[in-house]
Amino acid sequence: MKSETVNQNLNAIRDYISGINGLKESSEVQLIRSQLHVIEKSIRQFEKEGIQVPEGLRSDEISLKSKIKEIGKGPNEISLLYEALLDIVSQTGSMINKNPVKDLRNRSKEKKKNTIRGDILRSTIIAVLTEMEKTGREHEVLKSIEEKLHGQFSPADLEPSGRRKRWESNARSERNRMIKEGLLTPDSRRKKWTLIK
Repeated sequence: MKSETVNQNLNAIRDYISGINGLKESSEVQLIRSQLHVIEKSIRQFEKEGIQVPEGLRSDEISLKSKIKEIGKGPNEISLLYEALLDIVSQTGSMINKNPVKDLRNRSKEKKKNTIRGDILRSTIIAVLTEMEKTGREHEVLKSIEEKLHGQFSPADLEPSGRRKRWESNARSERNRMIKEGLLTPDSRRKKWTLIK
């Protein structure tokens, strides 16, 4: 298989995933559900009054139900695609004597290397808390750190790490080290960070 064909197939998979995500996340689903609700209400009204339901109304109902069902397939299809891609990566890794699990771990470590250094975070935490008269709420401290280090964050720093950006998680880890070293009060693990005088 030519590399051009491989790239086309990979792009097709990416487009497919984007299409499912876009459809799942859009307000299109809500619009379809409201249209279906109005049509079903009309059908019930026709039936209640003993009037024959127009064929176009029935076909619209079927079409909208089909669209909703198709959209609902998205998460399941993504799971199937994920499993298939895992198999492909595993088989490909075996063919070229590579371990995908190890490669993913290394990739993750590499990203962490490209994040802002702990000593920079530490000095910025100290500077921010000094400006705040030695104490500040966590969200205010993090906001000030972000303002001071704006432009110094790498793309890896700005990626999610749980519910936070990676740099925020790293700043909280640095705060924990500072508590252990006696630079911040033990209560700083909570929502208020306090510099020891």
